[in-house]
Amino acid sequence: VVTGAATPTPAAQSSGSIAERIAAAGVNGGLCVQIGANETDAVAELAATGRFLVQVLDADSSTAAEAQSRLQAAGHYGLVSVDRLPNDRTLPYTENLVNLMFISSEASARVSADEACRVLCPRGLLAVESAKLTSDQLKAAGLVDVRAVGRDESWLIAKKPWPAEADEWSHPRPSPSGTAASRDGLVS
Repeated sequence: VVTGAATPTPAAQSSGSIAERIAAAGVNGGLCVQIGANETDAVAELAATGRFLVQVLDADSSTAAEAQSRLQAAGHYGLVSVDRLPNDRTLPYTENLVNLMFISSEASARVSADEACRVLCPRGLLAVESAKLTSDQLKAAGLVDVRAVGRDESWLIAKKPWPAEADEWSHPRPSPSGTAASRDGLVS
């Protein structure tokens, strides 16, 4: 597998399966987005668990096409899709949708901390190469629990906090009486 010059994701740099390491960080499934398409082994492994839908985005069309070919040859395409990152550097997702995001240091991986925070869901995890974004930029975008990880601490991980105005419950009805009423201040 051609991996290009990209540094492996923090999940690929340590022992244990990537799914185990991501679950230990609090993300058990959902939509995973990787910005930068030179290295796709880790996200292909995540998609193979059946718990993640993965999309890889790259601003360079030839890099995206090469990643798509690699994934197809390995039998992963469909579990993982590849597309072009829009030129305006906005992510093609609504707010609060993405559970897990990787941003590599590739030149074609052009996404701001604010844009990443916009699409991350509450308690969503962002992993970014520290050469791309700084801890201060991540904190300024509203992310919390920012820390360096990886063998050489070349990656930063951060979480989007749960909004104080949002109610949460673990079952279909939030009260013991079975009422659908909620104290959620975000939904009107």
